[in-house]
Amino acid sequence: MASRPGVALLVLLLLAFLGYDIGRHVLSKQDVPAFFVEHSPAVKVVLEGNWPQAGVYQISDDSSTLGVINMTGLSVAASLYDKLQQQPLLESGERLVLRVVDGTVVDYSRGWMSAAQRVVLNIPLHPDRMTVSDWEYLPGVGERLAAVIVEDRQNNGDFGRFERLRRVKGIGPGRINRWKSFF
Repeated sequence: MASRPGVALLVLLLLAFLGYDIGRHVLSKQDVPAFFVEHSPAVKVVLEGNWPQAGVYQISDDSSTLGVINMTGLSVAASLYDKLQQQPLLESGERLVLRVVDGTVVDYSRGWMSAAQRVVLNIPLHPDRMTVSDWEYLPGVGERLAAVIVEDRQNNGDFGRFERLRRVKGIGPGRINRWKSFF
């Protein structure tokens, strides 16, 4: 039989460890921050074209096409102004190509970044916005399967959700699980 001081010491050490462990979990998961930080969703877009500051931009203030162009410091041709005001907001993963003449945007086009760019920037892919080359970027997708996926979308309509890719012959649960982190 163990001596009473040994058992008491063991119980005391066990309580101290439990107190430390519980305190560590409670204090590390405080629900009330020390100060308020507003988190507005940032939009990541690629700005391209014939101007010197082309690149990837993260925008959190104004993701309208006109707002983004205004942030570049470039002026906008009067003939484009009304058209730009009517454009929908930019979404993460979009590409905005600006044609600039003498510091003025005279034309633009919108499109999507490649799958490789979106993956690197941690922007989820969308199955309805992918080209054959975008599909080929995913592991286990060759030229043939990529073409079958795009053809299925053209023949049967948009997938809408990533999980609906299962309707494509050759895509089963294994591929869906491998690709889940990209979507």
